[in-house]
Amino acid sequence: MKDFPLFQKILKLSFILLLVSMGCNKKKGQSDLYLHEVSPIPEVIQAIDQVQRPGNIQVKKLSWEDVGKLNAIPAEKGGSFKAKEGDIYVETQKIRAVIQSPSREIGPFTYGGNLIDVDIKRGDGNFYDVLGEENLFVFLGHTLKPKKVGLFRDNVVVAYGELDILDFINAQGLVDILGRYVPGFSLPFKIDEVKTLRAEKYFVFSDDRWIKVIDVLCNTSDNEIPYFFFADLIDSGGYGEFFIPSSPLKGYGYSSPDLPFGLGLFQARFLSFVSEELDSSYGIFPSSEDNIALIVSGVAAIAYSILEKNDPISTLIGVIRGTSEKFITIKPKDCVYNEKYFIVGNSSLSSLTDEFFKLKGKKENLKVFSVSGRVKVGSSDILPGKVRISIFDQNKQIITSATSDIYGKFSVLLPEGKYTFVAEAKYSQISERIDVDVNSDKSDVLLTLKEPSKVSVEVVEVGSSEQNIPAKISFVCVAGCPKKYCIGQSCEFPSSSFRDVTLDPLPNDVQEVVFSANGKPVDVYIPAGKYKVVVSRGMEYSRDEIEIDLKPGESKSIKAYLYRVADAKGWMSADTHVHAVNSPDSPVSLVDRVITFAAEGVDVIISTDHDWLTDYEPAIKLVGIQNFLASLVGQEITTFSYGHFNSYPLKYDVKGPSGGAFDWAEKYDRFEKYGINQSEKENYRFLRSLHPREIFKGARLMKPDTFKRNVVQINHPRSGGMGYFDSIGLDTRSLKTSFDPCKHRIFPPAQRCGGATELGIDDTGLFVPLDILKDLNSLERFDAIEVYNSYSEITAVINDWFSFLNHGVHITAVGCSDTHKKISDISGIGRTFVWIGDKDDPESFRQSVDIQNTFVDNLADGKVFVSNGIILETFKICGFVGSSESCVEMGFSNIKRLSPPFRLILVVKSADWVDFDTIRIFTNSSGTAAQSGRKVVGFPKSVSELTISPSIKEIRIGDRSFNQKYFELDIPISPPQADFWVVSVVECQKCSGDKNPMFPVIPNKNVKPIMITNPIYVDFDGDGRFSPSSPTYAEKQAPILIKKERPLQEALEEIMKEHIH
Repeated sequence: MKDFPLFQKILKLSFILLLVSMGCNKKKGQSDLYLHEVSPIPEVIQAIDQVQRPGNIQVKKLSWEDVGKLNAIPAEKGGSFKAKEGDIYVETQKIRAVIQSPSREIGPFTYGGNLIDVDIKRGDGNFYDVLGEENLFVFLGHTLKPKKVGLFRDNVVVAYGELDILDFINAQGLVDILGRYVPGFSLPFKIDEVKTLRAEKYFVFSDDRWIKVIDVLCNTSDNEIPYFFFADLIDSGGYGEFFIPSSPLKGYGYSSPDLPFGLGLFQARFLSFVSEELDSSYGIFPSSEDNIALIVSGVAAIAYSILEKNDPISTLIGVIRGTSEKFITIKPKDCVYNEKYFIVGNSSLSSLTDEFFKLKGKKENLKVFSVSGRVKVGSSDILPGKVRISIFDQNKQIITSATSDIYGKFSVLLPEGKYTFVAEAKYSQISERIDVDVNSDKSDVLLTLKEPSKVSVEVVEVGSSEQNIPAKISFVCVAGCPKKYCIGQSCEFPSSSFRDVTLDPLPNDVQEVVFSANGKPVDVYIPAGKYKVVVSRGMEYSRDEIEIDLKPGESKSIKAYLYRVADAKGWMSADTHVHAVNSPDSPVSLVDRVITFAAEGVDVIISTDHDWLTDYEPAIKLVGIQNFLASLVGQEITTFSYGHFNSYPLKYDVKGPSGGAFDWAEKYDRFEKYGINQSEKENYRFLRSLHPREIFKGARLMKPDTFKRNVVQINHPRSGGMGYFDSIGLDTRSLKTSFDPCKHRIFPPAQRCGGATELGIDDTGLFVPLDILKDLNSLERFDAIEVYNSYSEITAVINDWFSFLNHGVHITAVGCSDTHKKISDISGIGRTFVWIGDKDDPESFRQSVDIQNTFVDNLADGKVFVSNGIILETFKICGFVGSSESCVEMGFSNIKRLSPPFRLILVVKSADWVDFDTIRIFTNSSGTAAQSGRKVVGFPKSVSELTISPSIKEIRIGDRSFNQKYFELDIPISPPQADFWVVSVVECQKCSGDKNPMFPVIPNKNVKPIMITNPIYVDFDGDGRFSPSSPTYAEKQAPILIKKERPLQEALEEIMKEHIH
């Protein structure tokens, strides 16, 4: 025993050598990633130990050079890759993933520490990422704010830190809105307060195609923390579709049939996202099935183990009321954790469920078998396109969905049981059902689809020579569409069980819509039947219509001829509000987006993704349409509760967070900025949102160096919770506001939280003062307002706009599409036409900084008209300067002193598939002002309303004939004997329903042709200022919201309709 101390020394030395050896075996650059200060609770250690370590794993912190070498598919093709220098990259034998380092970016995912990029490992080395981001989301507005992100083990990445509020999501504001609908309502807990919880997030990698994700929260206080449940936010990300088998849609899509469009609430046994175009998918598979998912505009919140009575609505109400029996109370110094599997796959949804069923089989001792087969389409061995095979159980509940290869072959893993297989393709009706008893491996499932027809379409513009041009090709059904779509409980096999037919549906009576990038022959596979093929290129062009009768397997070729029959010469058309894949609610690749715009004949596309800067130029060059489309970079500054604002052009930073987007929620507590006493810190620490005036100023300071100025635009101001005027309670006569700034997390100008009535004041200061609005050089004003965003809101916003004009404030009216979809949101409808003069083509715009500046300057100046089909040729007011007649046109810089008599000259035209029959003339319109936020609907009173009949002009090009509609107006007007403005609106009142000639170019038959000018300004008294008579209140105001007792579910549904669009 005397040698025992020596033995101890030898043992200790051996242990040290072992540790050194282990450290030496760590890969270079990996050892410094270890976070030795992390000490997981035993339950988490056990959960980690359940995962077999991968045989080969690479972990490293990325450099910019590394990021470039990952060969990520860019947004141009629909990817959502976000990795930047400093992020953690993990590669196993089967998957690749990126976990974001601590960071700051404005949006639903603020602080980093999240899984942001993931894909299967591919032989070609490409990274097909379609994940946006996955993020812890607790207490309806808190998330992990990581201190560090690094390694716990060689196969475990950990992010740890504290909870902080998500600056972007103001759930407390939504609760306060609910309180306006339900008297006395309040949450059982406060959202905007410090939560004394330490947070950890573990990403455990295996040798399979999944990551085990473990979220841990530990109560560091001496008090219990009640009302807790685990939840995540998931940005769906790239170009693809949701798949949620337990939703009412039974498969693809997320819009609940009984809720406002774009909103889904349902049980979520698992939630997944698949991109057939990018051969990529992912899914979150929780350890329990009693979860609910709430999806709003492409961002999903999934709450774990909270579902009660299999009723998502009553569950949500239980959470809001604090009565849920599933709440967890976290005891002092105690920890809680949640685990789920994040599975990665290819374009077949079954690649996700295959892994899930294998995991489930091991856990529950289930037998899982392989089932394979083939889908035949006609006699060809190669299919026109991939086929989806959906598999249902005996209760007709969808289990999974497989995607075939181009030979029709497919395979899927299923637990033992009896199933029904049904196949579907975009170009064919669903197959007959095949019932399969899965009790062993099977390889003989054969499904047959009807053979489609093929149409090859070429599009040319006629002129001195024929030139192929981009175009939209619509297949309008004659006597009913061969392939019909069915959604809901009455369907045996809903169309949504095969693909998402709700997010971007085809128009009624239209079987297919195809966008041709260059007009060269494009092959379209379509179910056999009778069609009218309508080929168009937006409102300046004629359209061609060809009727065809197709038999199964038949091929036909057609050539369409278009002419620019209503040329807007001297004007450049633009869409000032556009979304694509960099917005979570817009699964459209940048390539697809620019093709749709070129096909609709728009000259300038302005990117305005939600809190993200997107550059469309690479996509335009990739497609090769520089002669047809130019672009500017902008942003939709998407505050959560007090409106959306566009600004453009902005300085793009490819390496900056979200492309260098403007951050409208500050990175520090506001009490520091405003010098609030430390004792009052807790009352103000969460008021991080910028005041609108600060937003406008900050956006202006982001203009590119090559521009003299940029534009700030108010978006959809009357769209409920997303509308600036609605959300602040704006009175457009007094320009005062009534709503509490603190409800929007804005520091109150009155230095006290509360609404106007509550504080006994007449203004809560959320709008822009009149003197600033009149100062065209002020950085704190806005320049433009969306008069045409939603067609149904045009008149409400016109009343607001006219009220500003009557205040003597110049604001430009613009039109835009706010497109989020490829088909159902028409690119460039509405459309803003900006006067340029010579060189009004996209390539000249791209090459000339002077033309770009002219465009921005003239847009801000109001040398603009707005349209969805009617083209303005001339608009001017003529009066006298002395004894000589002089005329003035649109644009505030053109304001001129004129004396009566006055006359108005207006010339408009259109293609023959657009109609117009009414001209309204407005000047200093009274009765337009909205009182205390109550919007005014219906057109203001006009000084003249004329019924007209346009003439038809025939234009012959060679042996082809095209028609143009044309009308000239020259009439005397008698404006007020004061400074005045004049606006003209041309529309078609008779064009509605089946009488609307714009279908299918604009598929909504209730959208009538309309053109809105901007004002002509006349300084009648010649004092060098513009001072018309002040606005007056409208006689008819929207009703005041009256609080009344009502079921909470009814109030929730009312709020969703009013505030979520």
